[in-house]
Amino acid sequence: MQWTPLYEFVNVMVNGDYRGLYMLIESVKRNNDCRINISDTGYILEYDAYWWNEDVSFVSDWAYPMDYTFKYPDEDEVSQEQIDYIKGYIDTLENIIKEGGQYEQYIDVDSWAKWLLAHDILGTWDSGGSNVYMTKFDNTESSKLMMANLWDFDSNYRMTDTWANQHPASHLYFSNLLSNKNEIFKNTYKELWSNLAPFIFKEMEDFLTAFETSRLAVAIDKSIEKDRDRWGSAFVSVSEDISKSKSWFSSRQIFLNNIPDI
Repeated sequence: MQWTPLYEFVNVMVNGDYRGLYMLIESVKRNNDCRINISDTGYILEYDAYWWNEDVSFVSDWAYPMDYTFKYPDEDEVSQEQIDYIKGYIDTLENIIKEGGQYEQYIDVDSWAKWLLAHDILGTWDSGGSNVYMTKFDNTESSKLMMANLWDFDSNYRMTDTWANQHPASHLYFSNLLSNKNEIFKNTYKELWSNLAPFIFKEMEDFLTAFETSRLAVAIDKSIEKDRDRWGSAFVSVSEDISKSKSWFSSRQIFLNNIPDI
């Protein structure tokens, strides 16, 4: 993806009271040096199930029950002209997808295929949460709508022997892109998986094996003990979670390698 947020695990104490183990993570925002690189005329959008929490949003013909909200420009600064421009761009894209036209002129197909394949590998259940970020580098015809980053992993490993819910969801674009008479997206997805399939699951297994004996894993296990004492949580150990993850990826590899078509 064009950007992956940095994160740290942190133990949170409030006035000496242990509150738990948290993940402190970079938020989705424009920063050309270390986050999302777009020009000052560009956009960072969220395809947002919680649009009603924001003061500024717009809806496309496709979007219900989700609206688009703004990460950049800030909602306090975005002009009506900017809203009209990006809404018009997305409305045009949606009509082209429906008609089976040249949608590749409007979206960065590679980033969209990567985003969907990542969720298919992870078996994500939540397709309607606040987790779909898109960017457009500037307001010229030369820049396309890209998927910005992956986000929100609390419902992974839940779609056993079936696609991630993002794959068939009618409120997202992917099912239409995959069944489109313009097969560029479908072919890009298939080629991406073909290139990753020989090594991606071995890399995941190697990462998990190395992580299990790392200093960070030892520290997390200590935090799990404190979390269990404080909240009665059901977490057992890093090793048990790693064992479950390895089992998931093993079965997921079988599923993805044996599907007849997408």
